[in-house]
Amino acid sequence: MAETSKLQKFKEIPFFMDVSERELREIAGITTESSYAAGEIIIEENSKAEAFFIIYHGKIEILKKLEDGDEFVLGVYSDGEFFGEMAILDEGPRSATARAVDPTTVLQVSYKDFDHVLMAAPRIAYSIMKELSTRLRQTGALLVWHLKRKNRELSEAYIYSVKAVVRALEDRDSYLIGHSERVARLAVAIGRQMELPEIDIHSLDLGGLLHDVGMIGVSGAVLSTPRELNEKEYGQVKKHSEIGKRMIEKIPYLHNAIPHVLYHHERYDGSGYPENLSGREIPLAGRIIAVADVFDALTTDRPQRKKMGIEAAAAHIAENAGRAFDPEVTEAFARLLHSGYFLTEWNDTTVPDAEEP
Repeated sequence: MAETSKLQKFKEIPFFMDVSERELREIAGITTESSYAAGEIIIEENSKAEAFFIIYHGKIEILKKLEDGDEFVLGVYSDGEFFGEMAILDEGPRSATARAVDPTTVLQVSYKDFDHVLMAAPRIAYSIMKELSTRLRQTGALLVWHLKRKNRELSEAYIYSVKAVVRALEDRDSYLIGHSERVARLAVAIGRQMELPEIDIHSLDLGGLLHDVGMIGVSGAVLSTPRELNEKEYGQVKKHSEIGKRMIEKIPYLHNAIPHVLYHHERYDGSGYPENLSGREIPLAGRIIAVADVFDALTTDRPQRKKMGIEAAAAHIAENAGRAFDPEVTEAFARLLHSGYFLTEWNDTTVPDAEEP
């Protein structure tokens, strides 16, 4: 199919009607068109997730094979809708089968080409990931209704999908690679020291992963500046909390992560952002992520400065209790430090060794 023809097809799909000509050409340039007869399998459960699909014309059904061998219809989709899974981000196995109900024509984007979309048209890429996430939520909720015992596996699948999205975003700025996963792990460890309920621990894991997702709206040139940021540049960075909140607030499964994303740069003394909250006004989730975020930032090389050692970073956290950080959270962090956590769980693959300044 010629690129002009594909471009016209995309213009006919409501999802892409507000997309710029340049971005449409980026998408059209990497898609392939395929047609399927009624009853034909398009993708099969447990096969490698090498692509996702946009239905140009036709109708498909998503099927899940149950343990007793029966097939359960998770959803039916038609013209202009998506199907596929977040597993495209790492070519993981598909969790369901897609079959054409009527003769169907689809536009297909491969896993390898999705990285190009992420770099060339990040807002489209985010919208596509959001749509795929919505599909996962819709079909997952229906499956849980039928199979409650699968709830834990579904939750893990969401976390896995979020990790894949975050890794793709972090690849844009190499110094951030692994940052969100480390923050999530440290926040969970602090939460366990504070003996928080398991539902809050789960939210810390999710919120830690997503806390910097709003950085997608910040210029890469600003993030990689090898000097202290000026007032205008710092103003851009400060917007990432609110950008992140807007990105996730319409996705029900991610709603509990909003305090982590929005408030992790508030300071205990009220001098933080975006709302200048102080003390217990700051949700506990934000107070915990703040400690985990700063600790990982201090122990990692950044464009503006070199990393410091674990002990020096921990001393910085302690010295700023009551000013930047919640004293209760810093006490939990100190207990974690003295427990040997950073010798066993926080190994060389997460935070490289550094000389004490």
